[in-house]
Amino acid sequence: MEAEPNKLNLEGRRIVDISYFFKSLSEINQHGTFGCGISDMEIINERQFGMISRFSLQCKICGIIKYLYTEDPSENDTLDTNIATVLSTVSTGCGQSQLAEQQAILNLPQMSYREYQKNHDLLFNLVYDTALEVMEEAGKEELRLAKEMGDVDSEGNGLISVIVDGAWCKRSYKVNYDASAGVVSAIYIVYLLYYSILIF
Repeated sequence: MEAEPNKLNLEGRRIVDISYFFKSLSEINQHGTFGCGISDMEIINERQFGMISRFSLQCKICGIIKYLYTEDPSENDTLDTNIATVLSTVSTGCGQSQLAEQQAILNLPQMSYREYQKNHDLLFNLVYDTALEVMEEAGKEELRLAKEMGDVDSEGNGLISVIVDGAWCKRSYKVNYDASAGVVSAIYIVYLLYYSILIF
């Protein structure tokens, strides 16, 4: 069966913010001054922004065009679907190619490599900035606790304990330590930063 003229033939699935989506549908339903509502509107276009869609709906009676998003485009204080998708991908040890395969199986819109990298960079900066902020707060709290317990040096500087661990590129079996390279990390204050960089 052929699609009607000027009517978009939609396929596949979409991820929606269900509360926002139904609220938007209710607002669109009350658009007309001629008694027209959502049942008189048809979808004439879809524009995709990665995993987020914007549908253009036009009323067949009054001709007005309304836009319906799969999530609120004005909410900047939460992770949108694109960033959340990239975060879930890297958090499970996957990348863009594995995400594309999952999207194909789920019949979801494909996030392009360019869009993936853009959101990956945004996510990295978000995690990095958050890690630095949390580490600074943790450091100040540890310093306060150290001074309260009297863990200070001769000049009154707070002494904070850390756990240090190291690794080499080959096993030594407690016999020879002739590896040409190794890595060491101070765990506790720097752990969050180390982990945030590691997952990327």
